[in-house]
Amino acid sequence: MLTEIKKSKNTKNVKKVTKSSPKKRTSRTKKPSKINPTKNDSTKTTTKGQFDYFFEPSTLRQKPISLFDIERLAVKLIHWSQDEEQEALKITQFYNLVGIHASDFHRWLKRSDKLKIAYRNALDTIGTRREIGAIKRKYEVTMIKSAMPIYDPEWKELLKLQAELKKQNDNKFSGDLTVVMDNFGLKKDKEE
Repeated sequence: MLTEIKKSKNTKNVKKVTKSSPKKRTSRTKKPSKINPTKNDSTKTTTKGQFDYFFEPSTLRQKPISLFDIERLAVKLIHWSQDEEQEALKITQFYNLVGIHASDFHRWLKRSDKLKIAYRNALDTIGTRREIGAIKRKYEVTMIKSAMPIYDPEWKELLKLQAELKKQNDNKFSGDLTVVMDNFGLKKDKEE
């Protein structure tokens, strides 16, 4: 046993405090939990509600994030995508706004259903904004068309169908095609 003497502000009052040795674990006491992250995953789960770590680009440090913080991030994502003043056109704008890397965000998507729903909602909203902007000629059509499969599953299916039809069409005419032009029913005047 260790004995310490603590003095209060008055030097006259001296208290004697005795510390006992640590208790031995019995079958009724719980074994302390250990943090065992896998080699490839930086995820650590603790009893304090910690969910994961992320690399913050502005400070160049790794910071912890809880499941509650990720759910707040999901709400923020929905509000950001629907805000007309923000003019959200790419999901990477959101990553830069909140200071996270895309790989961290996509890792959290696999583990949080609420974030996954918010992400799909944000992509739909951004896709609609981009498509309407292209229809109204607010944005360059070719730029919008090339990235639309990211934001809209219907566009993805449409491009797959177009590629399949093109492949079938290319297989029909695999050789050289020669076009011969006739007079097409036009008569030449021989009087000249």
